[in-house]
Amino acid sequence: MKKTLLTALVVCASVCGAFAQDQKAKTSTDATVVKEAEQKSPEVKAQEWQKLLETELKLTDEQKTKIAELNKAFDERQQGMENNASYTEEFKAERRVVLKKAREAQIMKLLTAEQQAKYKELLEAKK
Repeated sequence: MKKTLLTALVVCASVCGAFAQDQKAKTSTDATVVKEAEQKSPEVKAQEWQKLLETELKLTDEQKTKIAELNKAFDERQQGMENNASYTEEFKAERRVVLKKAREAQIMKLLTAEQQAKYKELLEAKK
């Protein structure tokens, strides 16, 4: 009886250990995918977003140019703010939100009604 109980205990421990290692490996793989996504530079992310907008919204050449100009101005303003050591982190966070909303509003003005609807969908999916 003791041998059977001991054998069952050993088997149970082995199986539980194997599953725990499998879960740990899966979590590690998921973390690697997330890290790879996080490792993209802001410039690369911005370029990918710009390309997505161009293809999904079917932007005209004029719209592409104007949106690129808006993004450049936004980046310059944000970089200036980030480099200002006199600003608190709280102020910077609030300012980022304000700048982002202003940029989105300016982009919306450049789009047609159909493009605006698709742009809103893309923004929601991005969140």
